[in-house]
Amino acid sequence: MQAVEFEADIQDQSILIPVEKTPPCKHVRVILLASDSEPQKKRGGVDFSDYDVRCFRGHDSLEIQKELRDEWR
Repeated sequence: MQAVEFEADIQDQSILIPVEKTPPCKHVRVILLASDSEPQKKRGGVDFSDYDVRCFRGHDSLEIQKELRDEWR
């Protein structure tokens, strides 16, 4: 058995399987993992503001990133 993972919205009691994720067989076993909340809209970039990163405590994380980028110039 092959595992294929993707996220989809239920519309009219149906889930559309993306073409690139469609398995070559006719029979599948389906397990639904329902989210308790509405899906978040995709934003540009990555937002790590909800994470507590130990190495950034007490420091300005943007300044640390600028220093790291300048290191390679």
